[in-house]
Amino acid sequence: QARLEARVQHEQSAREEAEKTLSVARSALAEARRNESLHRGLGETVGQLEYLRNVLLRFLELPEAEAAPLLQVIAQCLHFSTEETERISTARSRRGSYSFSGLFPSRTSRPQAVPA
Repeated sequence: QARLEARVQHEQSAREEAEKTLSVARSALAEARRNESLHRGLGETVGQLEYLRNVLLRFLELPEAEAAPLLQVIAQCLHFSTEETERISTARSRRGSYSFSGLFPSRTSRPQAVPA
């Protein structure tokens, strides 16, 4: 009888320990799934930002007449309202063709040494 009770007690302890381990494992799995989802979302965001960067760069390089379709892409990516999109289009039309070169230094250019 005592051996049987000891065995039952041992089995109950083992079961409780297994349930604790299972609970910890489930929590770890849930955390891993959340992290995976977060990383996947960040990867998509990085890809979207790279795409927007390339579209914006091309938009700034092109003359106003050729850049109009890209403005629609930018407006959609950044969730511009129709009014905001029209404001940008109007501003570009008023300014005409302009260049951004000289405003931003080239990443590959090195500063020139100043003659003494």
